[in-house]
Amino acid sequence: MQFDEQFDFVIAGSGAGSMVAALYLRVRGKRVLVLEKTDLVGGSTARSGGVMWIPCNPFMARDGIEESSERAAAYLENLTGGQQGAPAASLERRRAFLSAAPEMLDFLIQQGIELERPRSWPDYYDERPGGSVPGRTVVAKVFDSRELGEWRERLRPSLLCCPEVWRRRSRRCGNCP
Repeated sequence: MQFDEQFDFVIAGSGAGSMVAALYLRVRGKRVLVLEKTDLVGGSTARSGGVMWIPCNPFMARDGIEESSERAAAYLENLTGGQQGAPAASLERRRAFLSAAPEMLDFLIQQGIELERPRSWPDYYDERPGGSVPGRTVVAKVFDSRELGEWRERLRPSLLCCPEVWRRRSRRCGNCP
């Protein structure tokens, strides 16, 4: 990289949030540079398997699961204890999340990213007010990481492996040793 290059946006980190932001900006014609402090991309999102908790996601509606912003807000309110002093748990941030998270999924789907809702992945505290027993979890569909070509070696390995894929497809998913 030359130091005389110009970018509209510079993003620090290569986790899911950073990569979604970079994709969003690129789709809108912006020049984006993603900086990562390590030699691998993916951040902690790659290590954890990329599980997302997204209320009012389109997969819930597709699967006939009753959901509403009010119900999800009640769940978040209960989990946070109504904290107002904690910046990440403020009422304003919770409302922004409830509004923007389903829009983010729609955007990713429009870009061809294949996502799904596991059949049953209950909210961690599903017994609390607003909790969902079928769950609000969304994950990326498993794909063969060999499709990434030379970038496969730059992808931070997940702590999770997918033996169920081995059984289903009689081959490894490409993400596991």
